[in-house]
Amino acid sequence: MRVLQLLASLRSKGHAAAFDMDDLAQGRMTSRRIAGGPESEMRRAVLVATTLLAALVAFVQPVQAENRMWVAGENAKRRSCPSMECGIVGMLFYRETVIVYETDHEWSRITGYSNAGCYKGVSTFVESGRNDCSKENGISNGKFAEWVRSDFLAPAKPPYEPEIEG
Repeated sequence: MRVLQLLASLRSKGHAAAFDMDDLAQGRMTSRRIAGGPESEMRRAVLVATTLLAALVAFVQPVQAENRMWVAGENAKRRSCPSMECGIVGMLFYRETVIVYETDHEWSRITGYSNAGCYKGVSTFVESGRNDCSKENGISNGKFAEWVRSDFLAPAKPPYEPEIEG
């Protein structure tokens, strides 16, 4: 009965409705057959937006879980790509923690991709070694990530004193 009163109220306020009141009273109405004024359009817009958002969320791939590792060796060099041939952009210190974003064979990527500081084809961030802004050196579209050999990393905090190879 409340539905009938609401619909009668909408009709009296000038909202057109494409349905027969007798059909509604006898329960033969479906949501597909009810067409209304601005409120229905607003509900439809909200429904479409919500559906699109849900579809977008469903198709977005989840972010890879963080994999926090510890530096367990001395002289862990950060490089511009997963190769000993790539430029050195810094060092990691013993017992420092890093987040591993991906692994590629014996290498781990420990940063996101960022500006390589390319000027006249040379990266200003490379401290030593190969410094050209090229895909072979891990720099693409002016961006690079830092890589370290995976054997320098450990899942658990290493002992206080580093093992010294003799």
